[in-house]
Amino acid sequence: MTRIKKYIISFLLLTSAIWLIYFQTLNFNLQSWDNEIYIWHNSFIKAFTWSNLQHIFTKFFVGNYAPVQMLSYMVDYAVWETNPLGFHLTNIVLHWMGSLLLYLLLWKLTQKWSVATIASLIFAVHPIQVETVAWLAQRKSLLAAVFFFLSFYVYCMSRDREGLFWTLASLGLFVLSLLSKISAITMPLLLLLYEYSYKKVRARTVYRLIPFFIVSAIFTFVAIKSQELPSGYEPWGGSLYHNILTVLVTLRIYILKFLFPFHLSAYYDFSYENISDPGVIGSIFLLLIVLLWIIRLYKKNPALGYWILWPFILLVPNLQIVPLPIVMADRYLHLPIIGLSVFIGDLLARLFEKRKEKQISILVIAVLIFSSYTATSFERAKVWKDDLSLWKDTVIKTPNYFTFYTYGTVLKLEGRFQEAEMWLRKSLVLNPSFYLTYKSLGSIYDQQKEYDRAVAFLRKSVDLLESGEGDDVWELLGNVYQKQGKLREAVGAYERSLQINAYSESVQSKLVNLYVQMGELPKAGRLCEALIRVNPNIYQAHYNLGMYYHQIVKDDDLSLKHFDRAIQINPKLLNAYFQEAVIYESRKNIDKAVENYENFLTLNKIQDADGVRAANNLAFLYAEHKPARLDEALQLAEKINILVPHNGSLLDTLGWVHYRRGNYRMANEMLEKGLSCSPNNLDILLHLSKTLIKLGQMDAAKKTLKETWSRPEATVEQRMEAEILLKKLD
Repeated sequence: MTRIKKYIISFLLLTSAIWLIYFQTLNFNLQSWDNEIYIWHNSFIKAFTWSNLQHIFTKFFVGNYAPVQMLSYMVDYAVWETNPLGFHLTNIVLHWMGSLLLYLLLWKLTQKWSVATIASLIFAVHPIQVETVAWLAQRKSLLAAVFFFLSFYVYCMSRDREGLFWTLASLGLFVLSLLSKISAITMPLLLLLYEYSYKKVRARTVYRLIPFFIVSAIFTFVAIKSQELPSGYEPWGGSLYHNILTVLVTLRIYILKFLFPFHLSAYYDFSYENISDPGVIGSIFLLLIVLLWIIRLYKKNPALGYWILWPFILLVPNLQIVPLPIVMADRYLHLPIIGLSVFIGDLLARLFEKRKEKQISILVIAVLIFSSYTATSFERAKVWKDDLSLWKDTVIKTPNYFTFYTYGTVLKLEGRFQEAEMWLRKSLVLNPSFYLTYKSLGSIYDQQKEYDRAVAFLRKSVDLLESGEGDDVWELLGNVYQKQGKLREAVGAYERSLQINAYSESVQSKLVNLYVQMGELPKAGRLCEALIRVNPNIYQAHYNLGMYYHQIVKDDDLSLKHFDRAIQINPKLLNAYFQEAVIYESRKNIDKAVENYENFLTLNKIQDADGVRAANNLAFLYAEHKPARLDEALQLAEKINILVPHNGSLLDTLGWVHYRRGNYRMANEMLEKGLSCSPNNLDILLHLSKTLIKLGQMDAAKKTLKETWSRPEATVEQRMEAEILLKKLD
């Protein structure tokens, strides 16, 4: 078989298997489990701005440093906004690319097509990978793998080429891998071990690896610093001794999960405190057997022994050396399973070559392995479809206070309050000090309008908060206080929320509106200005400040400045276009008013009351100032009158459009209808007067004008216009 045919076969196998399993995820919509933090509510991915880029490259995010991951979300958001389909599509493509790159890397390293194909297929379809591919917040693992494979491949190429280019290229790709996820930090050790195992070590090789180890050391420091933030955790189990025992059990479970990928869960929770525990004894026994086997295998066949060491070396960053929030996770095996996959691939390939009389049986076994992995992955992926399916599965696999809380919270979001309360109270029985459970119960009582009970649970929640956490609890407490009419308490709660998370757009908006409601207008303005100083790309703060200057300060120049900035950051901010149009219309800047109303309607499609109002204003401006666009004015006016019939203002605009088109009889009919709906609308009376003049009904016109002039609610402008018309008629 030619090399090209082998490429094609492997390409088709990998592509078809991956898309067969993961195509279904394009319809998935998991909102929670960090997806909301990284994507749906993350203001830093919503625009390619200097301040956003500066933030993602200079700040830790949820206890991690992964700016390349954030950049990928920026790209997806620019194309798809918050449509989950696009984000899932990127995840699938990245896993597909990673699997193909792994295949090329393994063929280069092992020089065996069969081993490379089998191992990369196991990597692609293994059920342990479902979490990494189906969970959008784990994009970092997929990105890190792609750059990891590229870096390793380019490094191998650099051995056969003179000059620094390929070495520097490999180093640069390694940095990109670490900027995606820091777990690839042990790659320099894999490179050194590769050189040793394949008997290629030489002084120049060691010197070339020094920059890799330096980069690895720098990112190790970054990893440790990231866990010093409030998201950091103490050793698992509470002490180093308990941590070591738990890690031993974790290693044993990882080995078994690779061989028998069943009972997979989105969340695991266990710890061991006594070495005499059967789970610890069994783990030590198994690991000793594995260790002796690795030593023997490495002495006999260093190249094959090298691959058995892969999972243990790559698991080091996730073995609680730097404390992590969870004891183990399926995603931590994303890269480590490669070593065992190569071993199985090599084993099957050797058996196939040496046992020719049993080749069919070996082939059947291989097909059964891949089929079972593929089928299991396909079913496992369904669990990640949405929040309810994920946590319904997890609460069965790992019943503890956290999964009870999370499942209860999901049920609450589904409106199943009675079931939610039951699970949340179960959570409290297991851990009465978990503040989030009190928060969810408070939210349930808030939605059921039991505000006193809601406040009681939310106060208990905030009492349990540690420094730097709970901004959402304070926000919810502020909401409940506001519903109770306790505005001062609400302000205090919102202010506490902003002290924890200064970037919360919802709290900013609520607090500004509350300040305005309480008449504390300077505070409202200062808050918006302070928020913009902290982050000049918070479009809601710019919008709020624009409203403040327009409605309170009456400085429309500054108002327009902030509305413009809000639109620049978020080009789909409907209200900003509307407010700009209103301001420009009041200033008689018709072109700018028309432009902004048109922008508003392009996005709004006349879907609500604001859309109707904008369409009505635009139709009137077309009729009054844009004679070439009278047909468009008529279409708009007729459309909104169908949507909202018997509205005096809308009928007035339709009548005036007919007037400007010269259809005075139809204008008269529409204006009469409008006047019957809104008899106190003096604009309709003036327009009707002008229409009656065009129809030659002078007496009726005079009567209508006199009525307009005599009305006490008439403005100076309306009286002057009526008086001028009366004089002309006399």
